[in-house]
Amino acid sequence: MNTFDKILERYRREINRHISSALTKREPVSMYEAGKYVLDGGGKRIRPLLTLFSCDAVGGRWKDAVPAALAVEILHNFTLVHDDIMDMSDSRRGRATVHKKWNDNIAILVGDALVAVAYHSLLESKSGRLQEITSFFTDGLLEVCEGQTLDMEFEYMDDVTVERYLQMIEKKTGALLKIAAAIGGVIGNADKKQLRVLKEFGSFLGLAFQIQDDILDVVADETKLGKPMHNDIKTGKRTYLLLYANEHAKKRKKAALKKVFNRTVRDTEDIQAVLDVYAQTNATEAAQKAVAHYTFKAEKCLQKLPKTPGRDNLISFAKMLLSREY
Repeated sequence: MNTFDKILERYRREINRHISSALTKREPVSMYEAGKYVLDGGGKRIRPLLTLFSCDAVGGRWKDAVPAALAVEILHNFTLVHDDIMDMSDSRRGRATVHKKWNDNIAILVGDALVAVAYHSLLESKSGRLQEITSFFTDGLLEVCEGQTLDMEFEYMDDVTVERYLQMIEKKTGALLKIAAAIGGVIGNADKKQLRVLKEFGSFLGLAFQIQDDILDVVADETKLGKPMHNDIKTGKRTYLLLYANEHAKKRKKAALKKVFNRTVRDTEDIQAVLDVYAQTNATEAAQKAVAHYTFKAEKCLQKLPKTPGRDNLISFAKMLLSREY
């Protein structure tokens, strides 16, 4: 195990140790039990890891950033709980979603409670710049809500462009990665230039991350993915691949894509027809190039930081995300 892997394991272990006790046993039991179920569900912990790596990259003490890192992860889990309700998803991380295991009302309340718990954790941050941290966090939460709203609006539109899609995911996915990096930087006492670099880095990383997610829905191993394959196609989700294929497919080939837009994909034959259009338009390859492009831009941002082991670890972290299989 190399130095980066050891640091990654140490950070992840610290996050998991603290998050398991983020919700203490209180009443009503139904809400707190469901909340603990969410936080104990695992996950890649990408956002809190990004907070710790970003703090270290500007010369800060990573342990000072642990409460804020937990806040970012708890906020992320809030978005997942509410997303699953809106998307009517049955599974998440290989387990039943909260609204399926309990009901919609409990899921909504659990999501709301997680926002409050996230703020409690954030306010425990060891920094003289707490107001700045809280402002970033709040702005990020609002951006996520804006992005989710755009995503919902797109579900009823068949003329969404790749460009508009990128604007949406920059908010829905990119905002949390941006604030994760920025908050880590603030706790590490980053100056204005370093903070601007970290925010740009997080935004580009968010774009790459979401497009990679779109690809994985088509090519990943379902057992690793933790949710059904081709779920985006079945549910009519607007993805980079779908929108790129729609822009580049010949007119007579668009009938299969129209079923996705109309959410009328019914069987494996319909799914295969969509995959065939993706192959004919090289949509997957285009998405992979987009991931590489935004990852390169993210890494280029970090070159503006002083060359330190912390910066190099942050670069390694970004590269690791690019090569993930789930």
